[in-house]
Amino acid sequence: MIPEIPTQPMPDWISNASVPLPELCIREVLSGSVYYPACEFDGDPVKYLAGNFHSFVYVDYGVGRDSLLQNLDGFRGYRILAHRDVTERQLTPNGWTPQFPRPSDGDPRSRADWIKPQFGVWSIHERREEYGPDHGPSRFSLLYIGGDGVATFQALYHGNRAALAVVAVDSAWNRIWWKLDEL
Repeated sequence: MIPEIPTQPMPDWISNASVPLPELCIREVLSGSVYYPACEFDGDPVKYLAGNFHSFVYVDYGVGRDSLLQNLDGFRGYRILAHRDVTERQLTPNGWTPQFPRPSDGDPRSRADWIKPQFGVWSIHERREEYGPDHGPSRFSLLYIGGDGVATFQALYHGNRAALAVVAVDSAWNRIWWKLDEL
């Protein structure tokens, strides 16, 4: 946790999560979440922000579903309580009309050989017994989507009229987190 950012109470939907996971309530998962596009398997936002925030939305079109499932248990000190696949309809229950980029924005299809098929996996992670509260919260939520970061942001947050708390960005030189109300 970052001490300068207030600690948030764990939402009931995380603390009461059961196995198997219930139906995805997308607005709850998105509200007050940390959004991390082009994330691959970087656990730093969870490492530094879990406790300040409890819901993380990771998006990367270069990661396939099988690869994610092989790496899903990779958060140090945490185990997977439960996970489930989520559908496009569950992510955008109100539908979604994309706003396409202009030609001057570039063409993501130029990287089509690197782009994996779209998918969504939602998981709840639980702190392992050998780790104490100083390691992080007892649970956190991770929604991982194989998709384009900009289009997914638009579909999720705009389409569901939900407000996130933080955008995490990884650059080649350092990691930067922006708390939206400080921009």
